[in-house]
Amino acid sequence: MKATGGSECLLCQCGDPECPGGVAYREPFKIHAEYLDENESEVFCYLSVRTTSWTWDGERTDLHDILGLIWAIALRVRDMASVQLISDLGFSGIPSEIYARLLVLRQPGIIGPSKKQRDFFEGLGAESIFADELFQDLFGLPAMGPRRDTDGATYQPEPDWVSLVANRLRLKGATDYEFRVRPSTKWQVFTSIKRGTTVAEFDAEIMDRLRSFVSTMVVRTVDGPESKAFKTKYLANAIPHGKLRAAKKLLEFVEGSINSTASLIVPLDSHLILLGRSTMVAVEAWCGRENFEAEGILIQARREAEAEVFLTDARCVWSEKIDDVRFESLILEILQREPGMHWLRQVGATREGDDGRDFLAEWTVPPTSTSVTGVLQTGGPLNELRNVMVQVKVRNRGISRSDVINIRDTLEHYSCTGFLLVAFPRTTTKLFDHLLAMRQRGTIWVDWWQQSEIESRLRRHADITARYSDIVRLVRT
Repeated sequence: MKATGGSECLLCQCGDPECPGGVAYREPFKIHAEYLDENESEVFCYLSVRTTSWTWDGERTDLHDILGLIWAIALRVRDMASVQLISDLGFSGIPSEIYARLLVLRQPGIIGPSKKQRDFFEGLGAESIFADELFQDLFGLPAMGPRRDTDGATYQPEPDWVSLVANRLRLKGATDYEFRVRPSTKWQVFTSIKRGTTVAEFDAEIMDRLRSFVSTMVVRTVDGPESKAFKTKYLANAIPHGKLRAAKKLLEFVEGSINSTASLIVPLDSHLILLGRSTMVAVEAWCGRENFEAEGILIQARREAEAEVFLTDARCVWSEKIDDVRFESLILEILQREPGMHWLRQVGATREGDDGRDFLAEWTVPPTSTSVTGVLQTGGPLNELRNVMVQVKVRNRGISRSDVINIRDTLEHYSCTGFLLVAFPRTTTKLFDHLLAMRQRGTIWVDWWQQSEIESRLRRHADITARYSDIVRLVRT
């Protein structure tokens, strides 16, 4: 697939209406496609930005830097994709100059691959055209450049903040970064590939328009222990707090004191972008979904630790009538948080016949012998992965042995070596003795939760409890 010239181009001109390359895009926001196998059955797609000296005079690192950031912002704000930015150094041999800026779709959002490749490429083409229109709205020029950029890009005048930024980044010489003043776009751009950092000062009206666009992003944020998490409908990112503080410090060098609440943040998979009153700061940092999920684990651990301190005196108030469907859903969420849980599935609908199984789980639990005697055999494992059958029972009178029958036969039939009974509010004495006897035999792993065990977990997982206020509430005493 090879692009052709013109303001709107095609990846391919074969004429096949189903060809994914037969869609329009707009230079310099290019779409690239490469086949990953000889059968041409799988295509790898990435984006790039590269201008030409025919329309933009002077060295163009500033253009490739800003154009790439603008396209990345447009994709993320509109929930289309979260990208990784890569600087292509080309053949100049100058490590501080950007020959082209590549954008890799690490998290496809709305624009995610569909069953038809052509639909995916049509979406990318539309985003290319949108990026060009956004650039024109911001700077009053087509991204391909004016017919003649007579003023070009210069190195002067260099504002005081450039040396402050360079010193902060420990850049010793001018070859470690590029600085350009471009009158036609009314910007001053500092770019350091070595430090993965961009600081760009725009005309105030341009920044107002960019901030207005970024403000349309519908996003929820949470400050976690190590990162600030961002979640939109289709995409998730998390920015390390240290990187965010570093970006704010660079912003201060240009604008003086800043109002943190007034600054706008756009997270990408590879960068964080911070917008001030007239300045855009981009700092390289891994902020992808993996970091988001890792931060989620830390946030949950923090919540549990806080609950252990602040909710120990909270009591659970249950509704008079407990809906068994909602109760089973509550137990499902609690089980998903249990240590060692690898896989958990509901067997059927709550009121549907399930042959004595509500959930099946793959669960790492203590060995049966250790659980019963508290003694570990020499060389024995501290934990074992088991297939565990879970039953959930709710009865006003308590759960009796007649409510839980043929346990061993059902376990054997479904190749399970573990059994958990969730009995609300409690088991009868006969059932308790029966379960205890099974546990003490040591042939299978057996445990049971009654109201007290359930409530201790509800206090630990207050966020789950809050979602089931129709059946249970935490009340501070």
